[in-house]
Amino acid sequence: LGAILCEEEPTTEEGMQLMIRAAELGDHTIVTYANKRGKTVSELTSGLLLYKDVGASQYGQWVQNPNPDVSEKKVLTKAIAQQFREDKNSVDLGEFTAIEDEAAKILVKSDCSLDLSNLKTLSDAVAASLSKIQGWSLTLDGLTELSDAAAESLSKCSGVLHLGGLKSLSDASAESLSKHNGALWLRGLTSLSDQVAESLSKHKGGEICLNGLSKLSDAAAESLGQYKGTLDLNNLKSLSDAAAMGLAKHEYRREELDL
Repeated sequence: LGAILCEEEPTTEEGMQLMIRAAELGDHTIVTYANKRGKTVSELTSGLLLYKDVGASQYGQWVQNPNPDVSEKKVLTKAIAQQFREDKNSVDLGEFTAIEDEAAKILVKSDCSLDLSNLKTLSDAVAASLSKIQGWSLTLDGLTELSDAAAESLSKCSGVLHLGGLKSLSDASAESLSKHNGALWLRGLTSLSDQVAESLSKHKGGEICLNGLSKLSDAAAESLGQYKGTLDLNNLKSLSDAAAMGLAKHEYRREELDL
């Protein structure tokens, strides 16, 4: 371990997990490794936790930067999550850019809404843990992308699900999120494929916010016109006659088509 860590960066998630464990145990090889790269063990651990869900290559770029900006990288650890559970006013969850899986498991037991709006990445394991939230809403507006596996897990959340930072949504993710039983906020989407629109039209949660869209295809409008719930499309700039006729079929309650 010492020979490898002192000479090379880890190239796999397994290698990064091994380093995290060694750092937690205070292994002397980690001290040597950190010193060679001009970092404290604390900075190194924060970097490992932040980048383990993004990828080893990006971690390698960060760790070799002689002047890393670590002030903006804040990891929500198990200990901090426990502190939040004991006193919700003592921790601002919105400050954290990364989260440990064990921390997520503790947070969902807090029986309250969770504002994790500054998280930049979400591992599949953390998404699976957050799916067990017991509060009214889960805010993840800092995410710009979501894996299909994470979407499948988050579809099991109860209450409002905020994913306002997503710029696009895969067909598989849309199909998964259509099963979410709560309001779904996707106000960051700037385009919508016909397949995604068809999937979202089957959403069972009663409300979808899509007010980042400025246009809709005729087929997408036809699908969304079948939606049974509040449909927020108040940023549309223009509609074809066919698209307008498609949306006009939205009959759940006419006033809930917000244009």
